Amino acid sequence: LKSDIAYCLEGGWIELKIFSVTASSGASTTPTIVTSASSLADFGNISVGTTSIEKAYTISGTNLTDNIVISAPPEFLISTTSGGGYSSSITLTPTGGTVPDTDILVVLAPTSTGSKSGTITNVSNGATTKNVTVSGTGVQSFTINGQVT
Repeated sequence: LKSDIAYCLEGGWIELKIFSVTASSGASTTPTIVTSASSLADFGNISVGTTSIEKAYTISGTNLTDNIVISAPPEFLISTTSGGGYSSSITLTPTGGTVPDTDILVVLAPTSTGSKSGTITNVSNGATTKNVTVSGTGVQSFTINGQVT
């Protein structure tokens, strides 16, 4: 916006120029979480008391003002370390508002038989929650004693 205004004051003219400038970098400052998947393939039949093989997705975040908290549904566990350190929840702390690409490793660890399903939630204040659905089945394990002939 530009406006030129001229005023006459007791024998002389004063010219007044008014400018209004709005600057925008075009970059969003909205906190954002990105996941590489909205669901993981079914874990299949997993014996009660054991854990499945790992399945993974990647998460990252930008313009974050708070941690990303990742929570697994019952009987599913998550980790950022392959082969262990599983828990029901993980917290990722941003540096300068950013969480870089991070692998989230998921296992099914059934404690009972039957169908298991749910949603892994990926949450940070101000960001849209990203969900990753998971499913599998807990089956009874058994031991065969005796000799095969």
